[in-house]
Amino acid sequence: MVKGVENWAEISGVVQEVREAEIEGHLSVGILVNDVSSFQSFPNFFEDEAGKVIEVNVPRDVAEAAALQPGAVVSCRVRKGGLTSVFAHPEHVERMDS
Repeated sequence: MVKGVENWAEISGVVQEVREAEIEGHLSVGILVNDVSSFQSFPNFFEDEAGKVIEVNVPRDVAEAAALQPGAVVSCRVRKGGLTSVFAHPEHVERMDS
């Protein structure tokens, strides 16, 4: 069994798409990443994501409270939860253009 590594990074970018996620209670938010920065001393698995669109699983209530929609500028703390899954920290999702 492979053990996961606790990892976090701060990203900001523009929402491209919001749709139902495969994970219950979440929305999948496509973010065109503009900036990536490390968070504290955690490994940053997002260093090469600037300029790319990544799909971030955001709890539905958090996404709705932040009014995430295409064109919105967003900042969030994210982590990889596997090889292809990305999750937003529910307390660190902020719409920057409202």
